Amino acid sequence: MAAYHYSPSERAFVIRHYHLTNNYAEVRRRFSAEYGRQGPTEIIVKRLLLKELTGDLRNARAPTRERTVRNAANIRESNQVKCCDNF
Repeated sequence: MAAYHYSPSERAFVIRHYHLTNNYAEVRRRFSAEYGRQGPTEIIVKRLLLKELTGDLRNARAPTRERTVRNAANIRESNQVKCCDNF
């Protein structure tokens, strides 16, 4: 089963037609007719409805940890911490 990524306009289409029909199957049929590919499943429609509450239907970046940068100041600081831990 292929994973589809929906554009913001496709997501808005799904939300709009769900609110009009209140029927997942009808949204899927209309989506297929409009875009010529398989429509979203019930679970995907529910996730889009939850995202609608935040007001943001764009692709969200996955949270990543902050990357550290090695520079002269950071190296000096880490060396000072190592020296002081021994006492």
